[in-house]
Amino acid sequence: MVATFKPRIFIGSSGEAKDIAHSLHKALSASAAPTVWYEDNFAASRTVIERLDEVAHSEIDGAVLVLTADDLRERAGSTSLTPRDNVIFELGLFIGAVGRDRTFGLLCSHCTKSLELPSDLLGVTWLHFQNPRCNGASSATDPVAYLGHLTSAVRGAADQILNGLKAAKVSPVRAPGLPDLVKAYPMRRLVTRHTWNEVLQNASRHIWLYGMAEHGYAEDDDVPELLASAAFRGCEIRVLLLDPDHSGTLSVDREEGNPSGTIAPRIRAALARFQAMAEACDGNMQVNVYDGPPTVSIVRGDDRILVTPYVRYISGNNTPTFELESAEPVGMFGRYARHFQKVWNDSRPWSG
Repeated sequence: MVATFKPRIFIGSSGEAKDIAHSLHKALSASAAPTVWYEDNFAASRTVIERLDEVAHSEIDGAVLVLTADDLRERAGSTSLTPRDNVIFELGLFIGAVGRDRTFGLLCSHCTKSLELPSDLLGVTWLHFQNPRCNGASSATDPVAYLGHLTSAVRGAADQILNGLKAAKVSPVRAPGLPDLVKAYPMRRLVTRHTWNEVLQNASRHIWLYGMAEHGYAEDDDVPELLASAAFRGCEIRVLLLDPDHSGTLSVDREEGNPSGTIAPRIRAALARFQAMAEACDGNMQVNVYDGPPTVSIVRGDDRILVTPYVRYISGNNTPTFELESAEPVGMFGRYARHFQKVWNDSRPWSG
C-alpha cells in the first residue's frame, strides 16, 4: 500500500486562544500533520524567532494563525480591539516562507466586525468559524463539552485549509519569464522530506534519481514501498549515481572539506540499498553508475523535477535547489532532462 502523505501545518495563536488552536489541531489531525505552537520544543540556546524561522522554511507545507481580540489599542482618540502583535508578525513570517496561498488566518465570524486588522494584510485567505463562547458557552462549566463544540465549529475551516493546500500544490505560481520554475530554495536542506517523496508518490511514467549518492532516498524507510508501488503502476525507474571507484569522489571530499575516502563508502551503501529495492520492482528499476565529475542532482517524477546544481566547495545541503515542472520543450525542464538522458546513455549497470 502506498504511504499516505499528510501536509504539515503549523498552528499559531495567542496564549488566550490556545483552546481554539487545540481544537483546530484536533480537527486537522485525521488528514494532516499539524503542529501547534505550544507543543513545539524550543531549544533553550535559541530564540523563539530562530525556531519559528526554521519551522517556516523547512518543516511545514502550510500555516494557519488564529487571530483573536486580545489587546486594546488607542489611536487618534479611539480605542479598538486588535490581535496580539506576535501573531500578526508570525502571519507575515509564514506568508514570506511558504506563500500567501499556503497561509491562512482564522477569525471568529462574530468578533470580526469589532477586530481591527492591519491594512497591509489584504489578500490573505481569511477563514471564519463561530466561537461557542460568543453564544454563551463556557469552558468553566463543562470543559469537555465546550472543546467538543469548539472542534465542531472549526471543522469547516479545517476542510478549507486542506482544500487550499491541495489547490496550491497543483496550481503553482510561475516566475515571470521562467514558466518551468515552480519554486527556488536557497538551500537544499530547506526542501521538506514530504516534498522529496511526493515526487515519487505522484509519478506514473518516469522516476529518476540522479546524483552523487542520493542517500536521502537510499536511507528513507518509506522509499522502498514508494518505488515498489511506482513500479507496480508501470513506472520506469532509473537510479544513476557516481561510480564510487571514480577519482571524482576524492575531489568531492576535498572540496566539501571531508576526510579523504568519505563519500565513496556512502555511495556504495546507497547503491546496495537501491539494488535491494530494484529486486522488488519486477524489472522496472535499473541502477547504473557514471564517471564524474558530478555536476547536478536530478530527482524526476513524470513532468516534475527537483534540481540541485553541484557547486564546488559548498556542501550539498547548502546548495540552491529548484523545483521545475515541464512547461515548454526548450525550457529548463527539457534541458535538464536531455542532460540526464545523455549521462544515462554513457553509464553502465552497477555490479557491486
